[in-house]
Amino acid sequence: MFGGIQMSVAGMHGESLTIVDRLIASLRSQDPQTGSKPSVGGRVSGPPIGVAFIGVGARGSHLLRTHGFWPDSELIKIGATKAPFDMIPNTDVRAICDVYKGHLVRAGATVEKYTKRLPRLTADWRDVIADKSIDAVYIATADVWHGPIAIAAVEAGKHVYVEKCMTQTVEEAKRLRDAARKSKSLVVQVGHQNRHNSYQQILAKLVKDGVLGKVSVIQTALGRNTPEGAYALPILARIEADPEAIAWDSYIPKGVEVPRRSDRLFNWRKYWSFSTGISGDLLSHEVDAANMVLDLDIPDQVTASGGIYAHKDGRETPDVYSVIHDYRDRELSLTYNATLSNSFERKSLFLGSDATAVLGFDLNVYPDFGSTRYAAELASRKLNPDNPFIQFQGPAHDPRLKTSPTLAWADNKGLTFTVVNGKRYDVTRKAIEEFHENIQKNGKPLCGVDEGFKVAVACHMGTASYREKRPVRWDRESEKIV
Repeated sequence: MFGGIQMSVAGMHGESLTIVDRLIASLRSQDPQTGSKPSVGGRVSGPPIGVAFIGVGARGSHLLRTHGFWPDSELIKIGATKAPFDMIPNTDVRAICDVYKGHLVRAGATVEKYTKRLPRLTADWRDVIADKSIDAVYIATADVWHGPIAIAAVEAGKHVYVEKCMTQTVEEAKRLRDAARKSKSLVVQVGHQNRHNSYQQILAKLVKDGVLGKVSVIQTALGRNTPEGAYALPILARIEADPEAIAWDSYIPKGVEVPRRSDRLFNWRKYWSFSTGISGDLLSHEVDAANMVLDLDIPDQVTASGGIYAHKDGRETPDVYSVIHDYRDRELSLTYNATLSNSFERKSLFLGSDATAVLGFDLNVYPDFGSTRYAAELASRKLNPDNPFIQFQGPAHDPRLKTSPTLAWADNKGLTFTVVNGKRYDVTRKAIEEFHENIQKNGKPLCGVDEGFKVAVACHMGTASYREKRPVRWDRESEKIV
């Protein structure tokens, strides 16, 4: 054991490969969480950081919980009497913003429960930006507002944690990137929290060490089959009947003419006026993972297809989406398929000339029968293409290289939860701790504005290809989709 990680080689029966020996030796000298940063746990320095939450629906409420603010209803769900997370130290929640009165009141009451003080409540994000007591904002609104709010916050001198997709358009992405670069003291962090997942970090090291050989194809997919996952939450009549329930003037962008029906707020991902579609909402995480593992840039060409095949409910964005991202300079393609009417798990494949990595709730690496690197071991049957020769299992923060491919996964929430010092931690919590650490130390985020820019552009290329029914290219000189 070293660094909390047990190292061994699957299927070798006491005999080891040189490449694997080198990997183990390398990991002995370096924590496999190569990108992780220390927790802020308990350390306090300087005056409290004044924060505001803009958007406290499903994702925004999760951000509040990972700060330590758990409503009683959520504690009941997990069978707990107190929040599983400590409060983020040296932090003062000074404002909460949401256009839906129900979200706003509930979030305010939850914060008051823990702090004994009701934060400022507002339906207009501009009130938050104008508040000089606020140092940092969390943005978890509909996609259409990510860019405008983040840009305004940076220009007002505030640190920003913005959920993916970073913006709704390429032009917004450029403006946010340029604003962040101009201000060297501000932290702009994008909510690709899975960069704190050790499996992605270990796979990045395997690729760098040449374990897979030349990777030419990444194949990834996603499936959902619930009303929430398919953007089809039921609309409550009481909300529809209350003219003051939703602050429509703060929600609908100027120049956008849409019906003022609550479906446009609670199921906003169905509509192009508010959404970035499956590409920005779901594929963005897969693109970020691929970028992290292989250090990719923006794809040269993207070709997308799909349609509204399952949910005939008036939606505009597709419920089936397939896309190919071509990286010509890297001689690599990423393929992705998503459906909102089937939930069968399809893991991500990283196909190399010598081995294939299968990334899901665990990480398995299979030798390729045509490998030249492992030819001798394959010929002597020390390796079998049907069995992984490197296999990591365990919680996402504490991966273990196992000796048996038949060992079962102990925690089926490994991509969501991790274990630190015996406590269950959410990877979003790790990202938030990193955000506050970056603010206090002027640090560089694992997923900052430059990383978020690459993901956003790639996703916007896919949306443009789908909507325009043609392949699109990225003009690197003009920074435009053509």
